[in-house]
Amino acid sequence: LAKAARLHTDERLRDEAIAAMALPDVRLGPTWHAWPPGHYGLAIVAQYRLYARVSDKGVVSIRSVPDDREIHSFVGPSTKVNGVSLSPDGRYLVASDNGSTLWVCRVADGEEVMRVEPNPIGSWNFSPDSRQFVVGKQGWILRFDLTTGRELNRWQLPQNMHANILAFHPDNSKLAVGYVRSNVASVYDAATGALLTDLPVGAMTNSHAAWDPDGRRLAVSGSPVNPVIQIWD
Repeated sequence: LAKAARLHTDERLRDEAIAAMALPDVRLGPTWHAWPPGHYGLAIVAQYRLYARVSDKGVVSIRSVPDDREIHSFVGPSTKVNGVSLSPDGRYLVASDNGSTLWVCRVADGEEVMRVEPNPIGSWNFSPDSRQFVVGKQGWILRFDLTTGRELNRWQLPQNMHANILAFHPDNSKLAVGYVRSNVASVYDAATGALLTDLPVGAMTNSHAAWDPDGRRLAVSGSPVNPVIQIWD
């Protein structure tokens, strides 16, 4: 702008200069150590109200954001837990044990809702309404009711294909699947397991998929064979 002003005087430059001086009202908030000594397995709910971490003794601590205040804690399902995730509403916690066993617990009382074993377990996810839980393992997709822990249905993936990522549609009715190695990404009817479409994404390994908030578009990415992001209608 300074160079432009020397070249030619123009009142419009005044407005551009004022706009250039505007700064977003963003300031650094509270900070704390996410993994203090002896803790690991950080998980944060979508609304950034709560987060969970696990101690090396298997104690799960549920804490508030942004003041890092412990709301309550409970003894987890195993001292070998190496990762945790929280459901979107913060009511359920899933703990994984080196990919071989999954436990789903209620955050309110620490009670186990369901367990999935044995290995290998490739991926898992909660539905946006936190009522369903899906697991991909050994070439199958398993869908569970979180209220009861009961398996609702399961369906087999195409031969030699394994799920790398499972992504529920925002309306909870469909499930996008990115594969460990494939030329497609798939969308299934979650209630029936029926294949709705295969998206020809090209050769991808460890592909990921994510819906936009209104569910009209699906983003798919993979690496390292095809390191791009594709947006599908």
